[in-house]
Amino acid sequence: MIRLEPQDDSSLRFRLTIEEPDAPAKAWDCRLDICPNATCHCRDVKFVCQPEPGAAGGAQPAPEPLEFWVDPFLKCECAKESGERRATAQGAALGRRVAAGLSKEQWGKLLEMFRAAKARAMASFDPDQACLELPFEAVEREGAMLGYYELLPHAEPIVMEHGDRQLALDDQYCLRPDCDCREALVALIGPGGPNSRATAREALACFVDYDARSWREADSRRALDAAGRELRLSLERQHPDIYAQLRARHALLKRIYRASAAKLRPSAGAPHLPAGSPKVGRNDPCPCGSGKKYKKCCGR
Repeated sequence: MIRLEPQDDSSLRFRLTIEEPDAPAKAWDCRLDICPNATCHCRDVKFVCQPEPGAAGGAQPAPEPLEFWVDPFLKCECAKESGERRATAQGAALGRRVAAGLSKEQWGKLLEMFRAAKARAMASFDPDQACLELPFEAVEREGAMLGYYELLPHAEPIVMEHGDRQLALDDQYCLRPDCDCREALVALIGPGGPNSRATAREALACFVDYDARSWREADSRRALDAAGRELRLSLERQHPDIYAQLRARHALLKRIYRASAAKLRPSAGAPHLPAGSPKVGRNDPCPCGSGKKYKKCCGR
């Protein structure tokens, strides 16, 4: 049996207790760490578990804390691929025991905490300080579009009900600095949504001019057919401000792109980093504090 008892009002410190038949209970003071980076694609919660005083026996020095990661979406312990985040054998073993013993309600609480932390990260995110390694050449030379959830993977999804289905909106935009288009490439997909690992089924894909409020099929310049018009009406009815949302999302991605290009493409005429700013190598720890290498986090 696994017990997680909150230790303070932050909801990120717990007393972790494991009770097993015919064995004394074991307890740890536990801190949960959640990556504070709004643009990071990580989906895990880190446990840092310190055995309670006296668990080591006598006056022995306190043992090193055990660390492991769990995925509250997949409800499992994470076997990290990147060396800088690999748990010790003892930490991984404890992680497997915890993951196997957590109840549905406890997994739900961890997921709620993860989403709350990412919502706080989104609320404090400054797009003008973004430094993402984006496909600049593909965007500016080939017209590649970038998705809102590609840059902000934990943003609140836009969902709608249609018949007996729930659909999520996935939106992509042109971010070329010399382009003033007002279109979004919109797809309505289900069941998992744009920031889910569930297999998605596309119900509609079209270009939406959010200023003119006009829609056309993605693979042609034709207007929507009857099924497409029905989906459009459902979206407009459930989200009356959808065009304002698309406009704001496009503007936000442009700011992220512009800030990232200014920092990572100085040779293209963008301003250099302020004097004295330390350069972050691709294999260095990410300055956001996630524990990942820069190339696996903000430098993606």
